[in-house]
Amino acid sequence: MKNEDLETRVARLAEKTQKLENSIQHSADTLEVMNLQYMYAHLIGIDFFRADNDVFVKDQPGTSEIVEGGIGVADVLPNRDGGNEPKYTGNYRGMSGMGTLGINPTGTGYVTINKDGKTAKGMWDQFAPHAMEVTPYPGDERKLTQFWFVGRYNNEFIKENGKWKCSKRQVLAFMRTPYDLGWLKQPNCRDQRFILENLKHEKHSPENLLSFYHSDGIFYLLPAPPEPEE
Repeated sequence: MKNEDLETRVARLAEKTQKLENSIQHSADTLEVMNLQYMYAHLIGIDFFRADNDVFVKDQPGTSEIVEGGIGVADVLPNRDGGNEPKYTGNYRGMSGMGTLGINPTGTGYVTINKDGKTAKGMWDQFAPHAMEVTPYPGDERKLTQFWFVGRYNNEFIKENGKWKCSKRQVLAFMRTPYDLGWLKQPNCRDQRFILENLKHEKHSPENLLSFYHSDGIFYLLPAPPEPEE
């Protein structure tokens, strides 16, 4: 009887120890994923190359989707000369450079580690001051403009050789609004469609208004925080 009691106690202790180890590992994984995202927010302001190398999985660096009004576009930033591909030379290795500013405060983080312990999902909101060449109201001239970026990261992660890396980055852009205009006047200064008078006839149009806020339609603040997968 005493031996059976001892065996039972040992089994219960082993179970408790395993649960504690799992909880510690889960907390460590969550913290590592959080820190990876915060490191990315710092790096894209100064060095795109390092952001790709340090944050993303090696076989698909920079894998991402930027949702512009419900339309997925390539992960590029505008050049000072109006081109589409980012420059990695001189002082323009990141979002901040010659005349440009890209500070990326990131918060409201929510991470779920999946049951396999090897994949995860995370969501963060961003409210960031930027200065880049865009097309402010009335949309007839591209010029260096100070504006707010408001958006949400909806990312996926994978553990490689004991380290977490980002396997998919999705940015949902809710607003890019000039300081002096505000999002009621111009919610997206990169896209001439998103000047309020141009949107009147597109009210509730999901193909154009899925992501960006505007005052004359429904704003879908999606997606919801991720749930862990089995």
